[in-house]
Amino acid sequence: AYFEPYFEFIHFDTAYNSLSARVGRELFICLQKRAR
Repeated sequence: AYFEPYFEFIHFDTAYNSLSARVGRELFICLQKRAR
């Protein structure tokens, strides 16, 4: 029970990182299309 919050934090951190990376990639693609 002691380690549960720690694992939940790690899972949330990785999920947030992957989400921000995906959004950043989509924004980059949109900017590339607009530049052409």
